[in-house]
Amino acid sequence: MILIGQYDSPFVRRVGIALTLYGLPFEHRPWSTFGDADKIAAYNPLRRVPTLVLDTGEALIEGTASVDYLDETVGPDNAMLPARGEARRRREPGHDWAILELGTLGEIDEILVDTAHFKGNYPDRCSIQAAADARGTPAEIAEQAEDWPVLLPETTLRADHEHRFREEVAKLGPIRFVRLNIYPDGGVSRLRLMGSVARHSPRGV
Repeated sequence: MILIGQYDSPFVRRVGIALTLYGLPFEHRPWSTFGDADKIAAYNPLRRVPTLVLDTGEALIEGTASVDYLDETVGPDNAMLPARGEARRRREPGHDWAILELGTLGEIDEILVDTAHFKGNYPDRCSIQAAADARGTPAEIAEQAEDWPVLLPETTLRADHEHRFREEVAKLGPIRFVRLNIYPDGGVSRLRLMGSVARHSPRGV
């Protein structure tokens, strides 16, 4: 099989992850809908990605159709998604988030949230919470993070844009862990937190 599209698209990544997890051999052609539209058109007249070209020559031109095919190929016992019904259609409640540990303890003065290249699947809004310390298992830290103080309040984002925040950043003192919340989901290409390194760590290091 041939997977066409760049991995900066979450839809291409989804198909690529499924192929990899299922152990199915494939060739990846990281073509862009902008610079490589003519190449893509040879397989997909709509010039969309992801395009999954099957060994039979048939081209699947939508991510969900590609994952459906892969689920059918590996069978229901190995498929990542339920076979049918409401369980397959449902999006889990809530919003997407990620917890990151900074390189060192520091006070944050400026935040950059970059949605570069995400033009149709960027988050509508984001916010950031932060803490100086976090201990426990990943699940325990995730639970703790829900109550961390707000470093950047919920704010609207734009497509393919560098968002810089200074006045909006709360003065929380030294922090080392952040939770990026995106509402409800979407792509962020880069997150940078800039400030000054703190002298002392609450961990005593």
